[in-house]
Amino acid sequence: MIGPRREKPPPFVSRIELARELSISENSVEELVRQGILPIPTKQSSGRPRWSWRAVEIALAMFEPAPTARTMNR
Repeated sequence: MIGPRREKPPPFVSRIELARELSISENSVEELVRQGILPIPTKQSSGRPRWSWRAVEIALAMFEPAPTARTMNR
């Protein structure tokens, strides 16, 4: 299950930090962005992409996974 690991991460996180916070791989971060589940990162003044942690929280709160056979039979 995707969810934060720490109580309060920094306001903007790199792909590595985001993957760590969500306990997923960096490739999974990219895939979730492609699927529209996670927001597109913004480029900081350094030119490096960063995700707003608040935007990630909002996106994940709005995401409802598709039902599976296990959840449909409850």
